[in-house]
Amino acid sequence: MTGATTAFDTAAGRWPWSRLARQRAVLLAGSAPDVVALRDRDLGGLTTVAVNNAWRIRDDFDYVVFPRNFPDENRPPDGYRGALVREVNYLKHVASAGGLLFCGSTMAFNAGYWAVRYLKPALIGFSACDMIYDDDDETHFYGKGEADPLRDNLTLRNLKAKSARLFAYALAGGTLAVNFSTRKRSRLVFPRLPLEAGRNRSAMRRVAVEARRSAEGRAILDAAQRTARMEAAPPFDVDPNNYWALVGDAAATEFLDKVDRQWLELVPHIEALSGAIDRRVSAL
Repeated sequence: MTGATTAFDTAAGRWPWSRLARQRAVLLAGSAPDVVALRDRDLGGLTTVAVNNAWRIRDDFDYVVFPRNFPDENRPPDGYRGALVREVNYLKHVASAGGLLFCGSTMAFNAGYWAVRYLKPALIGFSACDMIYDDDDETHFYGKGEADPLRDNLTLRNLKAKSARLFAYALAGGTLAVNFSTRKRSRLVFPRLPLEAGRNRSAMRRVAVEARRSAEGRAILDAAQRTARMEAAPPFDVDPNNYWALVGDAAATEFLDKVDRQWLELVPHIEALSGAIDRRVSAL
């Protein structure tokens, strides 16, 4: 199975930067309390995506992503300007990226894979998606909410590993995933950038190209391919989007933990790349 085609092969496809491709910079906003800082920010130049309730912050998001079980009363009203991205829309892109089992079944990751595959940006910056819930009494901008990524779920046993996978998958497809958050802690292992940097689309496209071509970028993609081949040959036969059949399966859990450990080995390379990106952006 070492020569099997993986989701990462599919992501890379042909050389990911063509003359007309990768012109977008995307802001993906979650519902952590710090999302309120976006309420009055100038987001010009960014394609904006709200996850779940984050659309309430302002009325001009380009897209709103939510799952099938999202309550009707929490969805944008009729006439909301942004396009609504439902589960049927994003799951096909998650499936092509490896499925919920390997991508991680929480909305920040679902929306991230959808944005990488559907919007094809040069840069995607996450805001208020740090998945840290023990610092404040209010876990979400609207008060006390459910910490969805921390639920007991087979696909979410290691959020940092899953974020390293998303970073590598995005990079394979020509997208640089970054964290616009200013919080000190995060379960996202992405490079940190100020939101203002994301608005300079031409510069960010150059930074994304350089990141992928760099020695650290190549090391990340080489390691990602090895781990993706492990994912492609699991010791069980289950549709990765229907992982519930594996709940309670000790051998499957052991395998998934092994895969997560492999993804975590990318973190030092991502940190080294983050330093190079920070220096490059500071010089702009």
